[in-house]
Amino acid sequence: MPPKKKLLRINRRSSFNIRHITHDYDLSGLPDKDVLARARKEGRILITQDADFVKPRQIQDNVGIIKIIGGLTANEIDDLLCKLVKKFNTQEYYLGKIICINRKGGEILTAQGKSLFRF
Repeated sequence: MPPKKKLLRINRRSSFNIRHITHDYDLSGLPDKDVLARARKEGRILITQDADFVKPRQIQDNVGIIKIIGGLTANEIDDLLCKLVKKFNTQEYYLGKIICINRKGGEILTAQGKSLFRF
């Protein structure tokens, strides 16, 4: 993921408390399972560009995953996240779900992998 300073709009417009695993926690290279464990512990929404990061059944109610799919620029990621947060603006909405987004739109999945919504 690009550093927070490259995601200017989402940082300004969002009421979410955004943290970067490398730039805020200095934990570059942390294994996926440990990143997920930290997100669970802190009740965070995790944003990743790693398509294989997590399987739906690994999601619990106190963590949400947003997967950025495709080789998107920092500006494109910022734009997509702003659109997503504008549409679904409470952190609670994301918990227990996987949201996959790309240039064409996205899909929201339950922890069981069931599609809830396409946009």
